[in-house]
Amino acid sequence: MKSTGMVAVGLLLGCKTGQSDADAAWGQYVTQYAELYCDLRQDCNPGQFDDEFEGDMEVCKRSVVTNENKARNKKLERECSFDEDEASECLTATEEMSCSDWQDGLHDEQCTPVWSCG
Repeated sequence: MKSTGMVAVGLLLGCKTGQSDADAAWGQYVTQYAELYCDLRQDCNPGQFDDEFEGDMEVCKRSVVTNENKARNKKLERECSFDEDEASECLTATEEMSCSDWQDGLHDEQCTPVWSCG
């Protein structure tokens, strides 16, 4: 895993006011999340990674960002809120996650609380 998650965590913690700051925090999170997620996918299931993304990390990251942004729009329509503290925990967990934890579904458990829906 790359040790870039802590940089994003620090950036996220500084953005807590207004919609533009929320958008900036989301942008920082989703970019870092895509990198960490793709690293994990490539490390833990290289065959599937190669098949799905043609072995190209940039293709993976673009796909993840696109999918996460679509999911974000749906969450916002449902009046869900993005939790920056949970996002920081998700990034840290993703960066430190083992392949066995990934395969056991721990990633979803760690990153689902990024959104709080009433």
